[in-house]
Amino acid sequence: MYTAGYQTSTPDPTVVFIHGGRFCGILVTPFFFCGHLQEKLDRFKKQQERCRTTLTGIAASKSTPKFTPPPPSSIARPPPPATRQALTPLQINEACYVDINSNKAVFDSLRNNLKVHYDGRRFSYKSKHDLKDKNQLLYLIRKFPEGIAVIDLKDSYPNVMEDLP
Repeated sequence: MYTAGYQTSTPDPTVVFIHGGRFCGILVTPFFFCGHLQEKLDRFKKQQERCRTTLTGIAASKSTPKFTPPPPSSIARPPPPATRQALTPLQINEACYVDINSNKAVFDSLRNNLKVHYDGRRFSYKSKHDLKDKNQLLYLIRKFPEGIAVIDLKDSYPNVMEDLP
């Protein structure tokens, strides 16, 4: 049979179990742990309150940022429409925001491009075949009996699908 007795020499209430005059174990009452946990919880709540007041003060001291519109150069614009007109470098700059005169690499790239014609003043698109009307289209078709790629014809003559027999 077990006998239990309270030990008063420890600061927290404990129960000592003895069996046949021999020590069997100690049971610490849960009240000690509950009090200890309550103290930790109170300290945690105080710390949370201090953090909350600090963050509130920081948020109050920061003013809301004023809206500033983006600069015009950073606004995304759609690409300019394709054109077959001859354009000067100034007109290209106004349409595409690319300064060809001050950027030698772009100027040389355009001038040496096989699809671009440069007459010394203006740049224009140069198609594979120079077609102006339906008669030239028929002549070109007869000239190549093995056939011509439709994409090349569309590139040269936009109304090719309407004018083909």
